[in-house]
Amino acid sequence: MIWKLLLAFLKVGTLGFGSGAAMLALIEREMRDLGVMEATEFTDAVAFGTCLPGPIAPKMALYCGYTAAGLPGALVAFAAILLPSTVAILLLARAAMAFRGNARLEGGLKAVKPVVVALFLHLALFSARGIRPSWDMILLGALALVLLVFRVDPAWVVLGALTLGVVAYA
Repeated sequence: MIWKLLLAFLKVGTLGFGSGAAMLALIEREMRDLGVMEATEFTDAVAFGTCLPGPIAPKMALYCGYTAAGLPGALVAFAAILLPSTVAILLLARAAMAFRGNARLEGGLKAVKPVVVALFLHLALFSARGIRPSWDMILLGALALVLLVFRVDPAWVVLGALTLGVVAYA
């Protein structure tokens, strides 16, 4: 399982572009393919991980790796998801100044942005399949969206939802 986790998270770390949240769809697919967790457990892990400080992708790598193979799995998954971007940044930092203002590079980055948005949408739609919507969940989701549109800090939105959930659902 350790080798499978290493390859899976190297793949995610290599192909994940944009942000840690954009990697979630890739992580979810890899964990499902490995038979490590179902969609509902993954959704719960993302919800829990969002409540903790720091970037989501390494936290999910730690959680998924631990779920699959204990502490060694967590360490391997964590290192594997970070390794490709670390190497890429070290290599590309030297070349960044030479390509600044390059129209082809800017065009390529422009074309990738809608793909990242599509990955977010895919994750949201797939995660929603594991949830049985009820009126209160729909109301909370709508309220969160309204707060985000009005530029309330996402940390406050998550903290508020966590607090409300502890009070209302416990």
